[in-house]
Amino acid sequence: MAPDDRALIQRVARGDASAFGELVGRYQDRLFTVGRRLLGNRADAEDAVQRAFLNCYLKAAGYDARWQVSTWLYRVLTNVCVDELRRRRAARVSLRVFEAEGPTEKTKKDLDLRRALEKVPPAGPGEVNTSKGARIRRQTWIEWMICSRPTSAWNPLPRSSPPGS
Repeated sequence: MAPDDRALIQRVARGDASAFGELVGRYQDRLFTVGRRLLGNRADAEDAVQRAFLNCYLKAAGYDARWQVSTWLYRVLTNVCVDELRRRRAARVSLRVFEAEGPTEKTKKDLDLRRALEKVPPAGPGEVNTSKGARIRRQTWIEWMICSRPTSAWNPLPRSSPPGS
């Protein structure tokens, strides 16, 4: 018999990576469907689901057993999607300001960065681009994120570099 969701979250809170993998397996398709409806495209939905699961992993200790796990996961995903939609809106507003006022030194640098990022080929299915342009398997990246989680709140820096960087 498979463990119930609350038991899985309790194991995740204790750092059990296999419980986290099982939780992801149970909910990733449903969360992806919601993310795609909210954000409108596949790539953004995949990113949002990945961020939502990462947030859930990092904050599993704060889960309240009175909540349904599915409701909690959907809420975390919705918050991630809302943040993305706000970011998009802010980007559109800054583009309008740029068009109205002309380029400043900061906007020139932002445009240069954006152009450079557009030249980086996208990662293929099951891959993640690292900050240094290397590609790694998505599963390897998730495992690195889990293993390099800081052990205390005052030290937000990861203990190791991601694979491929």
